Amino acid sequence: MMKMKRTYNIIFITIDCLRADHLSCLGYNGISTVNIDKLAEKRVLFCNAFSNGPYTAMSFPSIFTSTYPLMYPYIHENNLFMSDERISFVQILKKYGYKTAAFHSNPHLSVYFGYEKGFDIFKDHIFEDKTRSPNLSLKVKDKTKSRSRKNKTLYSILKKLYSYAYSSAYWFNLLFRKSHPYVRAGDINREALEWISKTPKNFFVWLHYMDLHVPYFPPQPFLSHIRSLLLQKKTIYKNKSKGSLQKISDEDLKNLVDLYDSALSYVDYELGVFLKCLEDFGIDIDNTMIIVSSDHGEEFMEH
Repeated sequence: MMKMKRTYNIIFITIDCLRADHLSCLGYNGISTVNIDKLAEKRVLFCNAFSNGPYTAMSFPSIFTSTYPLMYPYIHENNLFMSDERISFVQILKKYGYKTAAFHSNPHLSVYFGYEKGFDIFKDHIFEDKTRSPNLSLKVKDKTKSRSRKNKTLYSILKKLYSYAYSSAYWFNLLFRKSHPYVRAGDINREALEWISKTPKNFFVWLHYMDLHVPYFPPQPFLSHIRSLLLQKKTIYKNKSKGSLQKISDEDLKNLVDLYDSALSYVDYELGVFLKCLEDFGIDIDNTMIIVSSDHGEEFMEH
């Protein structure tokens, strides 16, 4: 195996639904993304980076394999599997001796769709309660894949049931539980930092933040002047999910953007906390690649 002259730690942070034009380092005046700005000043800021797909399931196969999403199977079902024929850059890092870990809570990036390839530790927060096996999703995927060769109808039915179960669980958590339907950036940070503290060298870690994804639930300290909007969010989200331009007023649209920006302020704050903790852990920042990007942006009725 060829030896690398220098081994960099690599931290890959993706922020779901992040609009580039809402970053103050790229000219936005609505809020100040101070910690992202610091990275942009000290490192490299790419001003012409484009997503290869308009939603998560379509863009991430390109991010991980440098190939186009149309080259993947089941694209018509809006859920692309990471094909065995296409090697992920994580698998390449693993081949060259990197210790690898991932922490996120996006079901479209779960083991079911093959994103665990190359990772020593892969925590997607799917089926992790006491009554379910954390490997259930992977077992369902493997079983479905083997059966699909013999019975495509059965495969199609199982896929629809799987998607329905995720959708139902998502909205149940949102409507009937006090918690939000995804894991906050701060909790993702804590999990990643715990792993990094035990693996201080020669590591690759991927963190994916969901806080900018609808529904926007910024923590109370980041709501500032729009605390009262939480009482209105049910109607706002209902109108937005229907995609009805006529039913979303200018005031509702402004409220949505304010909620989004508040969530972005929270993510930027947690990014700063994460970077500070790395220094406290004694991680060699000069020998660490820190990459911050997104899978796609967000639409606020520009069409």
